[in-house]
Amino acid sequence: MFGLPQCLAIVAVAVWAVMPILVKHAAFESNISLFLVVRFTLSTILLAAVMGGIVRKLSAQKPIEWLAFLLLNGVIYFLQTIALQALPATLYIVVFSLTPILCLITLRIRLNSWGWLCVGITLVSCIWFAQSGKHDTSSSLSWTAMLAMLGGMVSWAIYSAFIIRFQTTFSDVEIAGLSSVFGLMAALPIWAFSGFSTAGVSGLHLGGAALIGLIVPIGYYAYSYALRKTPVFAVTSQYFEPILALVVAVALTSETITPQQAVAALICIAAAVMAERVGKQHAAG
Repeated sequence: MFGLPQCLAIVAVAVWAVMPILVKHAAFESNISLFLVVRFTLSTILLAAVMGGIVRKLSAQKPIEWLAFLLLNGVIYFLQTIALQALPATLYIVVFSLTPILCLITLRIRLNSWGWLCVGITLVSCIWFAQSGKHDTSSSLSWTAMLAMLGGMVSWAIYSAFIIRFQTTFSDVEIAGLSSVFGLMAALPIWAFSGFSTAGVSGLHLGGAALIGLIVPIGYYAYSYALRKTPVFAVTSQYFEPILALVVAVALTSETITPQQAVAALICIAAAVMAERVGKQHAAG
């Protein structure tokens, strides 16, 4: 049955699909820390009403857990922003397609052979989708950016495991708030260390960072809710990201969808849905 958890999983994927496009155009040149400070400040303000409850509930967590989560929030977004600034979008999408498999392994979600077959089909169709479009060959490969992206993929899988762990104490809205305030706390010291530099900032950049800060909490909440209710679909639905990203690109630019991409998109969506239905999902806590 396709219900609210599945719908919110798609909402989360839509947010993550828009993010690469926004970050690529909004990130401050050579000033990632300030970009993240602006982004997470807006997110934290938006969720200010739940911050008091978050502070009180943190005492129920082991210090090592929330300190690790704090560090993780900084690592994820610095690495992803570095990668997005340097890599072609198609390459980023294809390689990042491995992330849902990392999430399944990290969350110890058990699938039967049919479930893993569906996961494999979603991965292959996602790569087919990305490869069937027009490719930008003007950008040279940056191995530093590739390593940053791979680090971001592993960090996101670990982040998903932390969400499952924190769901025993925090609501989904509070997890969104926790992610926002910890992201801000991770970025602020680095910005301070740079002397509170404002280099590479323009009004357009600020507007883009602010927009990201306003929509990201929606993604946090939707992803946490979906992970709580339907973990397999929450993970495998991340394969929809390149599909939704191209839809946004078509709406905002001159990009077009090829017939091969249309077929790949349909296969990707159907296989992700089937992974949940036939996979006998189980999240080990």
